[in-house]
Amino acid sequence: GARGRETEAFLRAMELRHPDVLLVEGTRLRRSDADHLPPQTSEAEVRANATAKVREYGGRLVIADFGPRNIERLTTFREVARESDRQLVVTAKDAYLLHLLRHVDPSVPVDFGPGGMRIWKEPSVRQPLAWQERIEAAYPDASMDAAEIIAAPGRVVLCFSFFDANDLVDLRRATTGGLWLYSSSEAHGEEQEFDFVRLQAWIAWAGLHQVGFRVDPADGRPQFEPGYHASGHATESELIDLVRRAQARVIVPVHSETPGRYQKIL
Repeated sequence: GARGRETEAFLRAMELRHPDVLLVEGTRLRRSDADHLPPQTSEAEVRANATAKVREYGGRLVIADFGPRNIERLTTFREVARESDRQLVVTAKDAYLLHLLRHVDPSVPVDFGPGGMRIWKEPSVRQPLAWQERIEAAYPDASMDAAEIIAAPGRVVLCFSFFDANDLVDLRRATTGGLWLYSSSEAHGEEQEFDFVRLQAWIAWAGLHQVGFRVDPADGRPQFEPGYHASGHATESELIDLVRRAQARVIVPVHSETPGRYQKIL
């Protein structure tokens, strides 16, 4: 990731004072020596691949689907948008989250306004909630509604996910021939697999092309295309190197389907 040097500094600190107990994740540990996990994609590769794909859709709407709390991915897509001569448009909820996070971490990107990121103005007949009023007051010139996007769909990268798909109805005149770019994690569990089936139906209805995932028509399960998402989890070799360098008396594996792999290797 972009802040790998901080992880390295943490490891050096552990080498100077070996911990008694080390809690360590193991998401990408293999089940056996014969198990081959897909290669790790870097954030730089995500940026390069996404930029190239977005540039193929000049003049057309691009929707980027990634976790809003993944600040590193948000930064990546801000650069993708800039390099494609577009503006990044986030939902009001995501804008409010970034607004709050900025108070905790000044490095969180917040540049809402006509020349920076924009905030999707969702059509609504309800009275705005308190947090919505606060975000509108904080960034009065940042909102962008459906009419603006329909007038110039090739000028934006709109950050939507499955839960925002209903809003495609208001953008239908701008979606045909556009792109839905999925840049997030794989499905975890049957209910999330159903969500991908529903999402693909929305994408097809809107006339959008899709990259990053596709539901297999044979078994109805989503298949994920490499190159558009970088895992936040370390590879097996990186994890083993971490544990060996830490030299803890005891390690406690967490978030792993194969915690015994540590014992086998070490």
